[in-house]
Amino acid sequence: MQKRRFFLKGSAAEVAWLNQQAVRGYQLTAIHGLTYQFTEVPQARQLIAEYMPQTTLQAMTTVFQPLASYRFHNDMAVVYSAVAPKQRVVNNDQQYRLVVYRHARDMALNWLNGWVLAVWFMMSATIVISSQLQATPLLTRLLLVGLALGAGLMVAGIITGARAAIRCHREVCRLIRVTGDDHET
Repeated sequence: MQKRRFFLKGSAAEVAWLNQQAVRGYQLTAIHGLTYQFTEVPQARQLIAEYMPQTTLQAMTTVFQPLASYRFHNDMAVVYSAVAPKQRVVNNDQQYRLVVYRHARDMALNWLNGWVLAVWFMMSATIVISSQLQATPLLTRLLLVGLALGAGLMVAGIITGARAAIRCHREVCRLIRVTGDDHET
């Protein structure tokens, strides 16, 4: 079975959702972009997500035997493994988590800027094109509706991008306090 969701890989929200799927009897088997693949099993195991360099993942795959992994473009990977009650929970991946969350924050801000710029260009093009046409009451209404729709899209994009960037920034700030790694702040 496949499900599509948009999560930052390895985030607390994603792990909570994956564990909800495990409660429903679906064990994670693979992740490809936004697509999560599950197998229905009688007893699905709860998961944890851990960030690590890809070289470490390659060296430890035979011993570690993760259920799934997702590789980022910059020598980072997030590994999803089963949690046993007596198993040690790894919590020393904060420096890797910090790298991923900084990148996610930057991407959210870039998407925010790109969205605003694209909508602004479309609104500007609409105004320029409408100035070349014969003014009629219908054209005026269409122009105003188009501009209002563009402004609404711009505000929606700003809110969505800002919320994502703020969530990532809060996590970056928390991880900076934990790791003491304050370069690029």
